[in-house]
Amino acid sequence: MKISKPLNLSILITLIVFTLFACSSTNRVDIIKDSDVKALLNKYGLTLELPQSWDGYTVSVGQHDPESPNYEQFKKIDTDYFVVKITPPHGSESSQDLIFVGFLVDSWNEYGSDNIENLPQIVTFSEKYVYSVDPYYYEPSKDGYDDIIDILMSL
Repeated sequence: MKISKPLNLSILITLIVFTLFACSSTNRVDIIKDSDVKALLNKYGLTLELPQSWDGYTVSVGQHDPESPNYEQFKKIDTDYFVVKITPPHGSESSQDLIFVGFLVDSWNEYGSDNIENLPQIVTFSEKYVYSVDPYYYEPSKDGYDDIIDILMSL
């Protein structure tokens, strides 16, 4: 089943700014209501093929986990970068979420001009954002990990 749900820039930027600045000492995640998901994903240019079993998934936007070994490196690329987490409808602690790290294209290009060897691999991009993944969030032992790999390979 092909689901084209690219991300809404203005709403997400508002959420990111609020999350990064107003709640900078917490690891706050804002849950996006299902009715807003299509508009959010559309603005960001993300087109995903999700398995039919993912019907009813949720999307959340928040900060990167400071425990990640890539946290400081990603901050050097774009201080306002964000994490988009897509959770299957029956997600649990033992299931794998689909998680993208988003960077502004301008920040990515500016940093990369002198540090190309330090940039993470791009999995997809839109007009304004470059998306990568952080291996920190992916665990092969979790339920649905193989589905995640298939989705990432389809981008």
